[in-house]
Amino acid sequence: MARRPVSSIDHNLGVVRQTIICAAGLLGGLTIGATIVYLSGLWHEFGAVLKTPLDSMTKSDLIVVAATVVVVFGCGWVGARWGIQRAARIEI
Repeated sequence: MARRPVSSIDHNLGVVRQTIICAAGLLGGLTIGATIVYLSGLWHEFGAVLKTPLDSMTKSDLIVVAATVVVVFGCGWVGARWGIQRAARIEI
């Protein structure tokens, strides 16, 4: 019969700390991306584009939407990678 691994409070708190660091990196990256979009002026154009129906969007409207999505999710991805790298340094 296999033994069940013993779980300690320190082990569980290490896992919780790693999860919090990863989530903080992701949220920080998304916040930075949204701030970049807001400061660049894409935010107002993005809001105006979202009010138009999808079938009447022009290519420039689609480029605005794509640029906004790429910037925000790209910064979120970089933030998540940063959080994962920092969390991997924590010993459990």
